[in-house]
Amino acid sequence: MTILIPFKEDISEILKFGIEQSKYLKGRFIGNTSNGNFDFVSPAGKFKGTYVVKGSQIEITFDNKPFLIPNFIIKNFLQKYIK
Repeated sequence: MTILIPFKEDISEILKFGIEQSKYLKGRFIGNTSNGNFDFVSPAGKFKGTYVVKGSQIEITFDNKPFLIPNFIIKNFLQKYIK
């Protein structure tokens, strides 16, 4: 699953939030303002993927996600935090 989300906020602040959340979920977030990867376990299951910053959009690819969580739920959730 790959999603593309536009953003206006400083990418460093978005990544800072991602790092904080991955620590909270006892996961990993490795990357910079260009690209990186992440993995964490939520109450719903394990997530694993990569991200690439493309201008004013971030492309997030999930290599692994809980089967029972629909893609649109994940996209809507991320759009609340990536602005």
